[in-house]
Amino acid sequence: MSNSTSDCPTLDIVHAYVAAQRPRHISKIEKLSILQLHGFFRDQGEKAVSHKVATITARSVAVVKAVWAEFKSTGELVDGIPAANTTQHATRVPHTPVVEDLVRRFVRDRSATRTRTVAKDVVALLVKAKHIAIHVNKPADYHACIRAVRRFIQKQGYARGRRKEVSIRKAKLYGLDIFVGGKKVKDYHAMFNHSYFVQWFNKLMDEVEADGHRGIVFVMDNAKYHKGAPDDTPKGTWSKELLYLACLEYGIDVSPFDLRETMWLLLHAHVVAAVEPLVVQAAAARGHLVVYTPPYYSELQPIETVWAQVKGRVGMQYDEATSFAMVHQRLTQAFAELTSNNIDGHIRHSTSFLVDLAATLQSADDGDDSALMQDSASDDDASGACETDDDTDE
Repeated sequence: MSNSTSDCPTLDIVHAYVAAQRPRHISKIEKLSILQLHGFFRDQGEKAVSHKVATITARSVAVVKAVWAEFKSTGELVDGIPAANTTQHATRVPHTPVVEDLVRRFVRDRSATRTRTVAKDVVALLVKAKHIAIHVNKPADYHACIRAVRRFIQKQGYARGRRKEVSIRKAKLYGLDIFVGGKKVKDYHAMFNHSYFVQWFNKLMDEVEADGHRGIVFVMDNAKYHKGAPDDTPKGTWSKELLYLACLEYGIDVSPFDLRETMWLLLHAHVVAAVEPLVVQAAAARGHLVVYTPPYYSELQPIETVWAQVKGRVGMQYDEATSFAMVHQRLTQAFAELTSNNIDGHIRHSTSFLVDLAATLQSADDGDDSALMQDSASDDDASGACETDDDTDE
């Protein structure tokens, strides 16, 4: 017969099972067992009796001593009172997807305008939506509701306290590269090609990662060199044979007897939908994300409106005697004259534009066409808002 004990459970496993199965309160039967062990060890003249009893019963020393003290003081033991809160009680604030989504959108909309949200704001929202009710003449009920809402929003993951502001002095400039296109009468967009930008973007990611940043979101506009496809992407200048082979590679059903224009039409639609720009692929390979601003919505980018202001001030100083060095000097001066209030005005304008745009889209989803008509009529005035801010900030 084998004497191996490998199949026997360890003491830790036994204690864990007992602790999980028995109730948290001490029953009278368990108290009697603890008292019996007390009497046995004390009759044997043992020392540190409470510690030995606690080790055997897997109860704390304080509990074991309390049982002995109870018997010494009263001469008897009574059954422990079990916990009364054994059922799930109804909450003051309904924990339903409708309420959670309502609060989430409320906090998000107020955050977009940098408006601080506290529990009483959420209470007013839920009362108005008839999700909770408060006795108006009972202040105690109002404060109890405030506490319930605080617990609710904490469970939703919202932290209490003020949002930390970001100081400009803590900002760092990455990827500084002053591009000079030479003596060519062209906009720099025409000279700043895709290959140059890809090299610069890779250097930018190197600098960002060297500072310990991961998972960065890069926001770009819709300039052509920002969206350049990989070199092996099919092009409209390819021959019919190459286009046919590309169609086969991408799984596009074409015949070798189809016209070249037909092949390119199908292939171009697939490339636009499926092939991501090279910088998007490069960023994703390193754990970053590239997003593009909506086309024709420069108002959503404060840097666009700031740049428009700077170019406007420099352009108004142009005359026949203006040289490139003078343009550089005026450009530097225009940036130096930008105040914090001026930049904040551009940010507030973009934020307000975003909130109005979101409200318009929401109204469109709800079937309200009047908001779309009103927004269309106000689009012509949106571009002049930043110029008004320029006049008031100077």
